[in-house]
Amino acid sequence: MKLSRKGTMELSLGFLVTIIITIVIFGFSIIFLKNLFTGATEISYELDTRTQQQIESLLSQGQKVAVPFNRREIRVGESGMFGVGIYNIAGANAIFKLNVSGGKDPKTGLEVLPVSNVLYTDTLEIKNNEQDSSGILVAIPDGTRRGTYVLDVVVKCEKAPPLSGACNAQEPVYGWLKIYAEVI
Repeated sequence: MKLSRKGTMELSLGFLVTIIITIVIFGFSIIFLKNLFTGATEISYELDTRTQQQIESLLSQGQKVAVPFNRREIRVGESGMFGVGIYNIAGANAIFKLNVSGGKDPKTGLEVLPVSNVLYTDTLEIKNNEQDSSGILVAIPDGTRRGTYVLDVVVKCEKAPPLSGACNAQEPVYGWLKIYAEVI
C-alpha cells in the first residue's frame, strides 16, 4: 500500500497538531500543580514575628507555657494559627509533649471543634533554661457552624535524664491552657 504525497502530509500535520495539544495540556498541568502546592505551603507551621515576640515576652516573665493570642477569628473554609511557647525550667534537658483535644468549657458551655481539624507538632525537645515554640493550625472546613469553639492544650514533661528530677512522674502536666476559635 502506497500513501500519496497528500495523505502523508495530512498524517504529518495531524501528528504535529496532536503533539502541540499534548504539550499545551502538559504545560497547564504543571502550572496547576505549582499553584496547588504553592497554596499548600502558605498554610505552614511558621509563626509570624509578632506572635514569636509575644511568646518570648511572656516566657521571659516566668511563664512555663504561654499562648499570647488564645482567641482568633477564623472564616469558614480557612485556617488560623495559634502560637504556643514552652520554657524549660525543669532543671534538665527534657522532652515535652503537646496534646490538643476538644473540650467543652464548663464556664461558658462553648462547643467543641473536632481535633481532626487541628495540626501541630506534638513533641519538642528543649534544653534546660531554654525555650521553644510551636504552631497549632486550626482548619475550619466548609459547613462548620458559626460560633466559638474551644480546644484544650496540655503540655506534659515526658522524658528527662534519670535522677534529674526534671519531670515529676506524679505530676506530668507541665502546663494547661485553652484556645478559642471564633468561626465567622
